[in-house]
Amino acid sequence: MAVTDFSTDIGVVQLLVIVLAALSARAFYLRYLHPLSRYPGPFLASQTDFWKLIAYARGEQHTVDCRLHEVYGPIVRDGPNSLRFSDPEAFKAIYGFKNFEKTDYYVLAGTPERRKFGLFQLRGEEQHRIRRKQIVFPSFSAKAIASYEPVISRNLGLWLEKLGDDLPSGGGNLNIAPRIRYMPMDTVTEIAHGNSMAFVAANRDLHGVIAEKEFSRKAFYAALGEGAKSLPHSVLKGFVETPPDAARAWGNEQKLEDLGSLVMGGTGSTTAGFCACLYHLGTHPSWQQAILSEITPLLTSEPTYTPPSLPFSTLSKSASLRAVIKESLRMTPPFVSVFERQVGKGVEAAIPGLVAPLPLGTRVGCNHYVITRSKAVFGEDADEFKPERWLIEDDAKLRQMKDGWAVFGRGARVCIAKDIALMFLTKAVAAMVLKWEFEVKAGSMKSVNGIDMQVRELPISLRAR
Repeated sequence: MAVTDFSTDIGVVQLLVIVLAALSARAFYLRYLHPLSRYPGPFLASQTDFWKLIAYARGEQHTVDCRLHEVYGPIVRDGPNSLRFSDPEAFKAIYGFKNFEKTDYYVLAGTPERRKFGLFQLRGEEQHRIRRKQIVFPSFSAKAIASYEPVISRNLGLWLEKLGDDLPSGGGNLNIAPRIRYMPMDTVTEIAHGNSMAFVAANRDLHGVIAEKEFSRKAFYAALGEGAKSLPHSVLKGFVETPPDAARAWGNEQKLEDLGSLVMGGTGSTTAGFCACLYHLGTHPSWQQAILSEITPLLTSEPTYTPPSLPFSTLSKSASLRAVIKESLRMTPPFVSVFERQVGKGVEAAIPGLVAPLPLGTRVGCNHYVITRSKAVFGEDADEFKPERWLIEDDAKLRQMKDGWAVFGRGARVCIAKDIALMFLTKAVAAMVLKWEFEVKAGSMKSVNGIDMQVRELPISLRAR
């Protein structure tokens, strides 16, 4: 008769009981005893960050964040060790104080070279301050930015010409989204390198996105060999004229990676911004007429103008144009992800609304899409496209809305190419309104959203003026 050995079965059962008890204890601690347990949020968020990866992969992070704040309030626990905030004052604190440093999210972003060398990945504030100063002074001063305007005008003019050539004489219908990306790519690469990638002329992606880095590398090292004097004015020229600084670890590889980051980041944000402006103007055509009525009188000072060559200084006088661009970017910001920071020494209680100081290392952040739709700042109609909100004479309210307009970031980490992007959008939107009447159906713009908003479909109907 066989003898049954129950000891093995009992051992397995005991092990399972221990594992289940440990998991249950961990779950109970994270949900009810953890320092962040006092803040509301989904049960799953208190246990794991994995759900955020799913939302990010689906391109839904910005809309999920909106729903979380609608359900749980201005402070939401969105992970075992992280909080998200919807109050613009919290945004100012998190992205304005020095001791909220970048998290490992930035280290993992991009290529291995960028993780090591890129400005975007730098986590320490002092490193970032020194590097930013080295980059901004030679290449992003007011004088330098003004010198880039002819580049924008030239590429915009070629883009409008190609668009007109490919449509029937009176206009037509098309998905304009793929074409839009070519123009910022050519413009930004020319500003960066002194030479464009010639996407607009070919009306297609000649190199593929992955070739961007090699394009930057070849241009950079060719310039080093030829010397800066032979280069047209560009960010690259500024970089080449700035000698490598071993003491601050800003040598050629760092310059190259910053150049590549400028191309990809600048292209993505300006493409998304231009799509947003066309979408909202196309669904609210009365604002096209408002812009046109303000720009037309200004043309008397520019009798030989063409739409792309109108000076930015002239176009900036149009209040309706400025309001439409600000409202379009508020409603549909280019960046729809959360750029997390972690709590450092001295800022544990710096964020408004906290009930107790946060533990060191807590991950905190705000979604731009949530902040720019704050009803506390922009009113109960914050989810509606209303450029007139920027045309009021209430200075206090305008300052409040300006503070809540978190499109390009804030503080020392604000986008270094912000002024170039706004110049580009001002000239591009004005040129489109002067050249075309256009309509877009509400809800027709489709995008794939990650760190930024990547528009794939923007069906538009164009009629020549």
